[in-house]
Amino acid sequence: MGATRWQAAPTKELLLFDIDGTLTDRRRRLDLELIAVLRDLEEAGYMVGLASGNVLPTVVSLARFIGCSGPSIAENGGVIQVDGRITVLAEPPELETAQQRVIEQLGLVPLSNNRCRYTELAFEERVDGRSVDLAKVQAVVADLSLQVEATGFALHLMPIGVDKGRAILAALDQLGLPRSILSAVGDGLNDLPMLRLAHRSGAPSDAPETVRDAVTTVARAPHARGTHEILTRWGLCPGPPTQRH
Repeated sequence: MGATRWQAAPTKELLLFDIDGTLTDRRRRLDLELIAVLRDLEEAGYMVGLASGNVLPTVVSLARFIGCSGPSIAENGGVIQVDGRITVLAEPPELETAQQRVIEQLGLVPLSNNRCRYTELAFEERVDGRSVDLAKVQAVVADLSLQVEATGFALHLMPIGVDKGRAILAALDQLGLPRSILSAVGDGLNDLPMLRLAHRSGAPSDAPETVRDAVTTVARAPHARGTHEILTRWGLCPGPPTQRH
């Protein structure tokens, strides 16, 4: 695909994407056709960025290999990197206490990449084959300044007030750009603050109903195929994707 086949960005526009379930299939494998789409959008003049619950090294590395020039937002908005500058937006003092409680009382299994996290902790959403009871986790940390977020890929303990929307506003401020340039695609409840900020927003068909109700465009296809469909319907890339499973 060449950039000349693409609609050139008429003015500076930021396209932000969640990663898991938005740029991947249901097995968390990157959709390489969609990655080529993002690269061509960059070449056409759009600023592409990533906003994820994953750790900053993962988000920044993926952005670099794609060729993204936009901000990298990690830990559901707890930390951002803009033009090489890292900004930590929250540093809760109670994470160690929270981790000890949820492991000892509920048997939660921490993710191995927690050592890379600045502002939160993440855990497996299933223990011994059963889904973790979110209400029980919330009860265990109720006296701490933390919120509990389940993304469908991990369970996060994070500072109250941290979200992707707040992080996007911080990133736009550093870039000196207005929020009116923002379009966003995401598939999870943790994407809602980002999607509600965007003037144009999209969600794959498998997103929760609350997410689908909040966006301007809902795809007929799930996961990354849905994201590609959304970009096509927005007139940003040619043709529907060829379908793999």
